[in-house]
Amino acid sequence: MTTKPGRRGWLSEPLVATALVLAVLAAVFAASSGWSWYRAAQAGSAQAAQLRDQVLQAGEQAVQNFNTLDYRKVAAGLALWEQSSTGPLHTEISAGRAQFERHIPRSARAAGSSSARSSRRRRSPRHGSSMARSPR
Repeated sequence: MTTKPGRRGWLSEPLVATALVLAVLAAVFAASSGWSWYRAAQAGSAQAAQLRDQVLQAGEQAVQNFNTLDYRKVAAGLALWEQSSTGPLHTEISAGRAQFERHIPRSARAAGSSSARSSRRRRSPRHGSSMARSPR
């Protein structure tokens, strides 16, 4: 590193000056990020955390309610869906409840009878294997 007349030494080198500026900016960013994280961690009260946990639990229960419906107890399941829903979904469930009550048991019986037939066929000793054989 040579100094030319009229320049001030290592600060006059563009690479060194850029590295110094970037290091200072990184240090300022790290300090402000750390302070922001610390304030956010300290700002939450116990009541807010408890409320957040209750809302999370209610949301998880609502998802479980929507993902389970016993075709033998459709009316109770749809009532649970109505309790767990809001807005347009609630309106749709309420408006279509009679149709759901008719359609779900029929679909379950149809699906159950076809799967029962296919499982009996697959387990029958007469067929010898669980795979359907095509004629050659």
